[in-house]
Amino acid sequence: MRMPRTASKAASLRTVREWLPRLAPGLSLQVPDPVHAGSPSPEYTLECAVYRWIDGSAPDARSVDDWTSFGAHLAGFVGELHGLDLMGTASWASRTTGRPSTSSSPSAGRDSRPS
Repeated sequence: MRMPRTASKAASLRTVREWLPRLAPGLSLQVPDPVHAGSPSPEYTLECAVYRWIDGSAPDARSVDDWTSFGAHLAGFVGELHGLDLMGTASWASRTTGRPSTSSSPSAGRDSRPS
């Protein structure tokens, strides 16, 4: 559940609620699924949101055995985010590498080498 404390944070809540469902189909990892949008009321004067819970734990020395593998996996996910064509334009990867994407998959055209 997200319950912003300021009006400016409530605006970002609307952005997250709009974009998470648009991002999810193109990503290999789960993203929180919005399940309820709460309206301002006398009891709580700002918008709030409820998201479906994703099981897991925060990465730390107890939950990650191989930080190199973890970093590579995280970098791959960030590459997927950058490869999504959200505005009908060339993907981030094709803009930065100069190579066009050859597929409609989210990671197509992604340069797997770190910059």
